[in-house]
Amino acid sequence: MRKFLALLLISLITVSMVASISTVLADEEDRKNGDHETNDRERHEIEHEEKKERIVFRTDVLTAVFEGRKPKIKFWYTSDTLNRTKFRVDFKEIIEYSGDEVETTNETKILIKENWIQRFEVESVNTWNFSGFQTEYNATGNPVGINASFTANEIKVISKGGGEVEGKLTPATVEFRVHIYQFNVTQKTVGDVTYTVAGGAEVKIDFVVKNWPFKNDGNKLALEVKVEKEIKGETREKHRFEETETEHEEEFVMVGEESGVVQGFFKWLNVSRVKLKNGTEVAVPVKAVSEVEIEVEDGEREEKLKVWLIYQIPTAGIKAKEIDTLEHDPSIGVIKASLPAVVSPVSQIITTYTIAGAVLIALVILGVAVAFTAKGRELLSMRSFSAL
Repeated sequence: MRKFLALLLISLITVSMVASISTVLADEEDRKNGDHETNDRERHEIEHEEKKERIVFRTDVLTAVFEGRKPKIKFWYTSDTLNRTKFRVDFKEIIEYSGDEVETTNETKILIKENWIQRFEVESVNTWNFSGFQTEYNATGNPVGINASFTANEIKVISKGGGEVEGKLTPATVEFRVHIYQFNVTQKTVGDVTYTVAGGAEVKIDFVVKNWPFKNDGNKLALEVKVEKEIKGETREKHRFEETETEHEEEFVMVGEESGVVQGFFKWLNVSRVKLKNGTEVAVPVKAVSEVEIEVEDGEREEKLKVWLIYQIPTAGIKAKEIDTLEHDPSIGVIKASLPAVVSPVSQIITTYTIAGAVLIALVILGVAVAFTAKGRELLSMRSFSAL
């Protein structure tokens, strides 16, 4: 009887442990699919290096490489030795165009593609001026991260006039300032809009245009961005795009088809900061339209996403030619909470079956205990009968 009770106690302890594991796993799943902000004070050391053909930022969570020393970013989980997550965000063009404020998504894309007035191709700049790495400090003077910038001065803007396309140098300046932080950092932009940058897992990018030579006061600017959810020959896991938005932010996330978790993202604020030539700052709404491009090469189908971030200058009630500087804050990164599912898929599979296996073991132990006890009673009864 004592052995039976002991075995029964072991079974109950095993089931209790399984229940605890289930709770922890459920909480972990909530973190994977929930808000990106962790609001922790975990510190992520930042490594950086400048090479001939690339600029690298690296933490224990994220590695971001600026390919060709240009605003073309390849990024992945630093510890992803299985190469399941390799993403790329490529800033392609700045486009000036005109159009009504009531235009539909399809009409907007047509206007940008066919009715553009001027445009600047990022790839047209052979050498972007790199600032070098700078330590970034908070208001109390403590270091919180690293920043750097890529700048193109006197850019060549292509104009479409008289049926011919021509390019000329202008005094306009385009800059991409990049920031990566050790901790989660909350920042404020124009209109008292606040947002959080995830420490160690996100690269914040300040897209800045100064002295753009607008043709007409009623025109808008659009920034064209290409997003690759997997890089051919480098990314082992297939992904899908999902679009989400909050009150002040919109984003496209890359969800792993095998792991089923959100891994990478490209996001942006729905408001931009504009400084007028008279020194006044104005909030200009940002609208986004997108389309998926399908490419087939060697029988393989690839999907790439095009996003146009549209700076709706007329909506803010200002004239385009009054603008001195436009600044916007997109960012790229990976989800911290999804890291275990990405870098240790085998352990995740094992964990999935742990509960069922533990319950089965507990039932077997209980069954053996019952059988053993029943057999013991039978033997005891037989001995008693023989004694008589």
